[in-house]
This record gives sequence, structure tokens and C-alpha cells, in this order.
Amino acid sequence: MPEAKAAILIIEDDRETRNRMARALEGLGYVPICAGSGEDGLTAFAARRPPVVLLDVGLPGMDGVSVLQEIKRSAPDTTVIVTSGHRDVGTVVRAMKLGAADFVTKPFDTQELAFCLAAAWEQRALRGEVDALRNRIPPTREDAK
Repeated sequence: MPEAKAAILIIEDDRETRNRMARALEGLGYVPICAGSGEDGLTAFAARRPPVVLLDVGLPGMDGVSVLQEIKRSAPDTTVIVTSGHRDVGTVVRAMKLGAADFVTKPFDTQELAFCLAAAWEQRALRGEVDALRNRIPPTREDAK
């Protein structure tokens, strides 16, 4: 379940797609933060540190894979869902190997986006529970090996 009024950063160069995503997020109860380029996206990310980012991998200039790497370097726990209008399997696979949590094709379906976001919040909650358990339970001898 998402945090109340959680912010989600949309990094998308196509204005129409970006606006459509923002409206969809608002309808799902999120607060969209929008950026039209990789560079603007990193600036917005640094300023707000949203827990989830929707990232177009096909950005002009600084491409989405480079943006993903920078986000994961500075905030590894950030959930990044990559989007692409092209079925560029190689780029998507590379993004997933670099830490993207999921992939949504464009034009996106609002229900598919809602499902991906629900899965992202579930993964974040599970990571939080695992971290909490690790902090409460001392390592065993087998863990030290």
C-alpha cells in the first residue's frame, strides 16, 4: 500500500505522455513530479528524493540508462520503473540488470501502471520488513561464513 499522497517522479520527454502519466498518478492518489529530460529529472530527484521514479529509457541527451545509474548510485533504495515506447529488449534488459524494478510499455495502460506501482510498494514494504528483522536478529555462525 502506498504512503499517503506519495510523490512519484515522472521523467519523460514527450509532453503528452508526461501529462497523461501525471493525470493517471493523480487519479491513483499519488503526487506527480514531472521532468522533461534526464538532467531535469536528476535535479528534481535530488530536490525531492521521491521513493518511486517512472523513467523513460529513450530520453534524448542524457539517456534513461544513465539517469537510472545515477539515481541508483545516489539512492539505491529508490524504486525505478522504466518505460519505453519502443520494444528495445536490450535496453530494457540492461536497465533491469542495473536495478530497475519493472517495465511499462508506452502507450501505457493505467491499470498496468497501477499494478506495477502496487508491486513496487509491496517490494518496498518487504525490504523494510527484512531490514527490520535483520536489525533485531543477531547473525548466526552460518551467516558469518
